[in-house]
Amino acid sequence: KHIENGEAYGIPYGTMVPESVDGVIVAGRSLSSERFANGSARCQAPIMAMGQAAGTAAALCVEHGFQPRDVPVGQLRGMLRAAKAVV
Repeated sequence: KHIENGEAYGIPYGTMVPESVDGVIVAGRSLSSERFANGSARCQAPIMAMGQAAGTAAALCVEHGFQPRDVPVGQLRGMLRAAKAVV
């Protein structure tokens, strides 16, 4: 999809979680994406946002004993919004 000026797309949390490896969150340039989206997802601002989301998700994993793929995304979004993160 072509993104018009002023529009944006999100990067789902699931793109940072490997399907078959436990205990890993992959943030930044290593995320799973299609070629079209990959170009803008590899810029510094999205990488910073992914890093904050990954760190917050990791904290939830430690606190509640979750595997990264089991993190409640709604709770993660709420924590990021409370921290005034880009969501």
